[in-house]
Amino acid sequence: MDLKKCPLCGVPRYLARNYRWTGTGCILARRDPESRMIFEEVDFYQYIWEELERLLGVVALEVMTRTQRLALRDYMDSHILFGWKKWAIRVAPMTPLISRVIRQSTVFGLGRFEYVDHRRGKYLVLRVKNPFHLPIVAEALREMMVSLRGCHYEMAWTDEDGGYIIHLLARKDMPLEAMDEENLLSLRRAKLEAMGGPVLPTGSGMRRCSECGLPEELSQLEWREQEGTVRFRDGGFRFVFVTSHVFPGVVKELERITGRELGTMVMELSRIYHRHALRRVKLGSRGATYDALNRYSEAAGWCKVTDYSFGPGYLELTMANPYHVPRLLGRFAAFFEHLEEQEAEVTWEPTAPHNLKVLFRAV
Repeated sequence: MDLKKCPLCGVPRYLARNYRWTGTGCILARRDPESRMIFEEVDFYQYIWEELERLLGVVALEVMTRTQRLALRDYMDSHILFGWKKWAIRVAPMTPLISRVIRQSTVFGLGRFEYVDHRRGKYLVLRVKNPFHLPIVAEALREMMVSLRGCHYEMAWTDEDGGYIIHLLARKDMPLEAMDEENLLSLRRAKLEAMGGPVLPTGSGMRRCSECGLPEELSQLEWREQEGTVRFRDGGFRFVFVTSHVFPGVVKELERITGRELGTMVMELSRIYHRHALRRVKLGSRGATYDALNRYSEAAGWCKVTDYSFGPGYLELTMANPYHVPRLLGRFAAFFEHLEEQEAEVTWEPTAPHNLKVLFRAV
């Protein structure tokens, strides 16, 4: 599917029409200002679930897919399937809905989807190549059909020609799965924390494309429609555009299940992941690297750095609206350690609601 892109920066116009970069470190959906979005590294997902499973002895992927289903159902029930809309959507033709899902999946970098077959109220079959994470994508599709059609669906996939065929079969004879209320509460708390607030102080303004108004830093990303991927031009790292609260919601649910505080572990795993990834990247000077990192952090929806200073062996910054503090501190620590070639001691304290003062010091 060919996407309509800005002729200057190359970013899909779909993002400019449907999302708003607020200038506070947040990306919000225009039609749903409660939905914060981020660009996240695809490889990080696979890494973090494998490591959390190894360290905690729990099936982190099962918690992730369950939380993803809850996030989708909660969104559908709250913003789409209510009142007369629930009846209208459930009697509407499937073809326009499928086309919309395929287009949005391409924009978000979820993979290359193709329609195969469907029969109303019976089944849906899609082909996908390069899914960013097959179990998560397949479960999200299943939950979408459950919400849209109001009945249970069974899901399976098979390998085919370098991709997968996802089969969704309606089972009206089976009851709908009940929502895990405790998991839902963990997810909603994470969503509330991720929403952020005002920026104090305001910091510098974001540089925007003169044509579409999106951040100039997004021009570093390349949308490859034939692959269904979004990749960083320098290094080829793959990114995906997702809701910001699902990952923190999974961490909160794992904390509830295990009875352990996982912030330190997540920060360390984030640091290790990025230290490894940075081996493929040639960084510039401290000033150029930190400036680029701060600007891209805002463009990707991670946070807004409102003030910072640095020198040999230290980096001090004020961070507004971090979407997940341990995740981001691990990321910034990796860049600091890569530049200093020493390990970092990280300390932080809140200076205002949704604002942190962070110090990285070489040890």
